[in-house]
Amino acid sequence: MRVLGTFIGFGISITATMSWAADLSIVHTDADWNDGKGYDPIYPFYGTFDGLGHVVDGLCINRPDESYNGLFGALFDNARVSNVGVANIYYNVMGYAGSLVGYAFDSSQISNTFSSGLIYTQLETGYISSHAQYGEMSNSFSF
Repeated sequence: MRVLGTFIGFGISITATMSWAADLSIVHTDADWNDGKGYDPIYPFYGTFDGLGHVVDGLCINRPDESYNGLFGALFDNARVSNVGVANIYYNVMGYAGSLVGYAFDSSQISNTFSSGLIYTQLETGYISSHAQYGEMSNSFSF
């Protein structure tokens, strides 16, 4: 868990061009991680993220009173996320949830992504992103 926290941050705003060098496997430790809330999504994200074809496996978010959940809580100002997968996720959240992106604002782009797992939500959800406002999503799928 410390690797994920150090690598991409917890609950912080990021403006950057980033990429990953390896797959990341996470053991579900939601009872111990962030007082039972699990992963704290990157919110907001401005910039470019290239996963280089790698996968985040086993991400857990348990925030039933919070919205904008996913690996990235929200993308802004033409942010780009590409070439990454999230597998075997478990999210229990309020809404605006996507396995990869909670909400993509301002012409943000999501491409070459995939997801698998479960999302329990009270409001709007999508398995890659709940919304893509004026944005573009291409070559992305969920199973």
